[in-house]
Amino acid sequence: MKKVGRPAVSEKRKPRSFKATDTEWQAIQRMAAERGLSASEYIRNVTLGKEEDYMKKKMNCNETFDLNEHGDFFATEVEYREGDLYVLYHGTYRNGEGQEFPDATLEVFLNEPVHLDADGDVVIPSAWENFWVLGHELP
Repeated sequence: MKKVGRPAVSEKRKPRSFKATDTEWQAIQRMAAERGLSASEYIRNVTLGKEEDYMKKKMNCNETFDLNEHGDFFATEVEYREGDLYVLYHGTYRNGEGQEFPDATLEVFLNEPVHLDADGDVVIPSAWENFWVLGHELP
């Protein structure tokens, strides 16, 4: 007798949802398509650390960001991937009260994607949509 249908799975996946802007969703769909994955497979892989073949590149930097009333961030390294709208800066966060937190991460949502200029140099746009200091609540 011929078997029909999907093979049995040990743990059934359930529908889930999350919020994303149209720009974020388009970026997720593009990155998933580049890897031959569905958006949900891509999100699962990234979240569970299975995206090692597509890890971001790291570059040393020496940048200070004024986060207005939220303090300052002193970046020593940036993690990026060409075409991404998100970058991660690593360094020291000083909150608005003057407390310093070494080994902090500043996640930045850019207005336009990371790209290469005519000379092949990495360009991380300076205009941001939003930012988060990971592990720290900002008012």
